Parts: sequence; structure tokens; C-alpha cells
Amino acid sequence: MGSNNVQAALQMADSAARQITSSYQEWTAFLATAGRLYKYPFPEQLMIYTQRPEATACAEWDFWNQRMRRHIRRGSRGIALLDNSRGKPTLRYVFDVADTDRKDEKALNPNLWQYREEHQDAVTAALEDRFEVSGANDLLDQLEQIAVQLAEEYWTDHQYDILHIVDGSFLEEYDELNVEVAFRSAAAVSITYALMSRCGLEPENYFQHEDFLSIFDFNTRDAVTALGMAVSQSSEQVLRQIERAVKQYERTKGAERSAEHGEQPDLHPNGGLPVPERGPAGTAGPGPGQVREDAPAVLEGTSPGPVGGHDDGRDPVQPPVGDRGHSQQPVGGHDAPAGEGGGGHGAAESHRPDEVGGTDEQLQGPGGGNYFVGTGLQLSFMPPAIPSQREQLEAIQEAESADAPSAFSIPQAEVDRALREYSGRLKIFELYQQDLPARSIAAAIRKEYGTGGGSFTLSDGSHVFLDYRPNTGLEFWKNVGDEKFVVKWAAVEKRIRQMVEEGSYLSTAEMEKYLSDHLEEAPAEGITQADINRVLLDDWGAEGRKQRIFAQYQDGRSNEEIAAFLREEYQRGGYNSQNSGFVTLADGSKVPILEASKSYSPGKIYLMMGVNSLLSDEESFRAAYARVVDTLVSQHPDAVFYIQSILPVTANYEKRQNAVADNAKIDRYNAILKELAAEKQVYYLDVAEAFKDADGCLPDSASPKDGIHFGSSWYRKWFDYLRTHGVEE
Repeated sequence: MGSNNVQAALQMADSAARQITSSYQEWTAFLATAGRLYKYPFPEQLMIYTQRPEATACAEWDFWNQRMRRHIRRGSRGIALLDNSRGKPTLRYVFDVADTDRKDEKALNPNLWQYREEHQDAVTAALEDRFEVSGANDLLDQLEQIAVQLAEEYWTDHQYDILHIVDGSFLEEYDELNVEVAFRSAAAVSITYALMSRCGLEPENYFQHEDFLSIFDFNTRDAVTALGMAVSQSSEQVLRQIERAVKQYERTKGAERSAEHGEQPDLHPNGGLPVPERGPAGTAGPGPGQVREDAPAVLEGTSPGPVGGHDDGRDPVQPPVGDRGHSQQPVGGHDAPAGEGGGGHGAAESHRPDEVGGTDEQLQGPGGGNYFVGTGLQLSFMPPAIPSQREQLEAIQEAESADAPSAFSIPQAEVDRALREYSGRLKIFELYQQDLPARSIAAAIRKEYGTGGGSFTLSDGSHVFLDYRPNTGLEFWKNVGDEKFVVKWAAVEKRIRQMVEEGSYLSTAEMEKYLSDHLEEAPAEGITQADINRVLLDDWGAEGRKQRIFAQYQDGRSNEEIAAFLREEYQRGGYNSQNSGFVTLADGSKVPILEASKSYSPGKIYLMMGVNSLLSDEESFRAAYARVVDTLVSQHPDAVFYIQSILPVTANYEKRQNAVADNAKIDRYNAILKELAAEKQVYYLDVAEAFKDADGCLPDSASPKDGIHFGSSWYRKWFDYLRTHGVEE
């Protein structure tokens, strides 16, 4: 039954991704959700939108019990999420706050920040400082400009990946320049809409259907994912800045109010740690029981009405301004500011800064890779292991007893400093460079710390004791017999993970040392040892190759003899089904390029080999190139044949230790190609001259990333050169 549910989820996931850009209304409704769920990655945003759009705050049942003092209502249906973190997709379940009931007055609600007109100066100043875009006109103009900027930056960083996922979409017929235009346009307008929606700026009254025409070109799962990731990641950057500005404004305002009444903001008492805002690289979210800010509210245009009625004593979380359901509450309405209601307890919100383990954040469980869940997913959503309400209430009481406030607490900044000053932090940092689950890393950290401790000096000069205890965690204390401030190992792992992702765990000098010790020479761009192994394990289409190589190692030959044999063996050529040596035909079969070319009747043939072809010595390079030319000329004797020169690389690329070649070597090999063209009686095109600067290099501005590949404007130069340098027929 479980495998059937997973399969159903996977099938509907694909459908959901394809449908989301099928209409302007569908896409903008999703963008409103994405704006609310800006700390979720795109797959989770889409998953919640398509499966349970009315959800307001989600978490696993034990989190509701132990941290929020709420129990899951009998008969509630969980939200099924796909989790790929264990190597294969599985289902896990979270529950919306609407599925829970309060145990008593101590039960907590998620608290959502709201943008109001009084925040504008603080917000525009923060955005201008972060993105260097002026807010002199107004916030809306600033958001639009930032969206355009971020869409351009995302394209620059990911264009090669995006260009390889357009197959099957309406983008497929576009050249690179038009794919770029379509992507940047769709991303910019979508980012703007999501930002406006979250801030309550009523984007539905600002944008029209025509503004979103470019999204219809993104009609495959891969294309939608590329666009969705751009919108999600870019929106998150901006909304985090707005969140900080709004919260800082409210804290300042709250502190002033507290001072007027002679109150002092208190410290968080129970020793938790803030959860990471995003999961580690390559994962989709945080670990079990973690929270994030801004729980999703009821979506506009998605649900015909609110979630089923609540009994007395139940308190569904209401959406913030700008996250309206079908209501038309105006921006800047009568929403209680910080300290005037709306806090997690249903009372006044605390004025203290973001607390360790704070609960006024969006709830969610762990993520797990690329996954989607389609609309109308009909699965059995009630996990069999959910305890009865009585058992849950008992667990809540136990948690209350265990989490009783302590008179002694440690500020978050001091906990962070203690973690950064641990002598074995480089070893711990190394754990996060491996593909390990959080539980394994937490166990390794506990083992690394062992049993020990000593005196710890706080920033104010006072002293406390800090002990490492394998069975509990980090224990801070002042006097013998006093209650201790404990940070459990799971919380230690989560906080260190966050600092690693923020780049704040190691100092600059420590990071340089780590890179020096572990990355003495950068690997070839995009090439890993696993890639090399796959190449070595393949015959490359040369029958019997592996057997011949294996025999060399059985005959007692020297390393030099084996190396000479391998050089000769691989110079014989061959193709690999995983590289460009094969092409896929319309019937799905794969054949070598030179074999596939027989099926075509081209009028012109343009041949070029890239920089990697310079790995061969000059003699081998010429022989291999000549074989390709001879094959194509014999297949298409009437075609006009052009050999193109190899293009130059940037001066920065030449300085790399792992550079394949410099421009002097490229020029020598191009001279070989020119001679070969004359010998074979075909045309030679010196395309390289269109790309060289005064020093004979590709300008650094043309390829700032890797020194070889360039953007659409330089492809236009290439096209113009070919168009103006051909022979007249």
C-alpha cells in the first residue's frame, strides 16, 4: 500500500508541475502562496499549494505536542510530503494548525509579521542597503527594480542549466537569446508579484493577464521547476530583508513602549537553539520538528471558503495583511502591532529579539529533494502511529514539566560564541561537507565533544561554567546546585548547520586554512571523481577495450608500458552513450553522431571541436580531426564544408593550474586546422578572430565564470561572423 501511495504521489507531482503555468489565475494564485511561504524551497511551496492550499501552519504531530502544546484532532488527515533524503522517495505526514486543538491557555499559535505603511522608510532603507536599488520613489518601484536585477543575476548564474531543460517546452524553438528574454521576463514579473502579495500591495490590481504571457512557454516540469526555483530563491532574499526591517522597527517601538512602563525585555529561558532558516546544500528543508516564519494563510482564489468550522476554544491562525483569503481587508488595517496582541500565546507579543527556539515562526518538517504533489492527491493521510488524544495530552504535560522555565539563561550570541570557539570546529565543519543526515552529524558532534568543559567568559566579563555531557549536551551553569542551561546535541547540530550555511561558523583565516588543506588544486570545472570513474568503466563503443586493458595488468607490465598502451588504446576513438558521442533519434534509439549524420542531407556542414580536444598531442589531434572530416565528406560530398577555428580563452583562465590550454597552444592547433582544411579541400573559418581582444584573449567580461563559455551577446557575434564569412553558392 505504501509503495502505491508513493507512486501515486510521484505521478500527480508531475501533473501538478505541468498545470501550474496553464493559466494566469493558477500561476498568480501560486505566487501568492510562494510569497507567504518564502522560506520554503519551490518544491515544497508547490506541494502545499497543490495539495492543501488552505493550510496555515504545518508540522509533524510530535512538534505540535511538545513545542506548541496542541494535540491533533481525531480523524484529521495529514498532508503527505515526498521525502527523498533516504535515497528513494517515501511519504511523511505533517498536520495543519486547523487539525489541532489547544490543550489550555499555554498553547501557542504561529505569529506572522505584517508590512504596514509605517514600515516603509525602514524597509526601503534596508532594501537599498542590501540591493543598491533606490527606494526614493516608493516601495513598489523599488521591488520591481530589485526583481529585474535578481532575475538577471539568476539567469547569469544558471543559464547553462536552464538552456539544457527547454526540450519539450515551448521554449525549445527559441534561440538562446530569446530563451534568456523569456526567462528573465517571466522571473521578474513573478518575483514582483510574490513580493507585492506578501507585503499586501494588491498585485492583482496592478498586473494584467498580458504581463504574464511569457510564463506559458514554461509548460514542462523541468521548465517550471527552473522558473519556480528562480522565483523562490530571489523572493526569499528580498522578503528576509523586509522581515528583518519590520521586526527591528517593531522591537524598537516595543522597547520604547516598555521603557515608558518601566518594563525590561526578558531573555528566553529554556535553552533551545534557533532552527536553520534553510537546509544544507542539496537538501530541501530543515529537520524534523523545525519551524520557519510565515505560515501559509488561506489562499486567494483557491478555496471556496475557510477550513471547516471550529468548535469553541479552537483558534485557527488568521492570515496577515496581504495574505488575504477572499476577504478585502485594506492594507494597514486594524492589525495589532507587536506588543498589542497577536503574540504566540494569544496575548501581547514579546518585545525581545528573535529567541532561541522561538515558536512565532512557520512550522514544517524535513524536506527531501525534488518532489511535487499533485492537486487532489487521494492517499491515506492518517499515519498509523499517531497516539490517541489522551496519550498526546500526557506527552504535552511531560514536555511542560521538562521545559519549565529556569532562572538562569544564556543569550543566543554567547551560545554561538561558545560553538565557534570550540577547538575541534574544523573537524566539525568537515562533517557538513559530506552527504550525511543530521542525526549522524549530531552523533559525531557528541562524540567529538566527549566529556569535558571548563570556565567560559561571557561578553560582559562575567564567568560561567560550560560542561560537555554526552547524555545531555552543552551545560551552562553558575553555582553548584543551581539549575543548568542545557543545549541538547540535536539543537547544537542545527545551530552549527545554520552557521555553516551563513558562512559564520569559521573565521576567514580558518576557512582559508581549510581550503588550503582540502582544495590544494581546484578540480576541472564540473568534473568529479565519480565522473572519471564512469568514463574509465565504459568501453566508449570500442569493443573489447576493457578486456584489453585488464590484460595489461595481468601481464606484469611496468607503469610506463601500461601508460603507453592506454594512450594508444584511447586514441582509437569510440563513443560513450552518456556523452555527446551519441544522439537520440526520433524513435528513442541512440546512435553515434557520425552514424546519425547519414540520415541527413545538409547543404552546409560547420565543424568545430572545443578546448578539451587540446588534451591530445598535436599528431593525435590532427589524425582524429582528419578522420571526422573524411567521414563527413564521404557521406555528404555535395555539402559546403567549413572547419571552424578553436575559440580563445580568457587571460584569467590561462592562469589556472588546471587549464587545458593557453591561447598560444590554441593558435598552434588552429594552424594545424588551417593546413588540414587546405589538404582536404574544405573551407577554413577563423572564427577566433571575432572573439579576441588586443592581447589575443577572450575578454574577461565575456566569460567571467569559467573563462571559456560566454553569454548570448557573444553567440550573436559568432552568428554574425558565420553569416558574413561564408562562400557564395
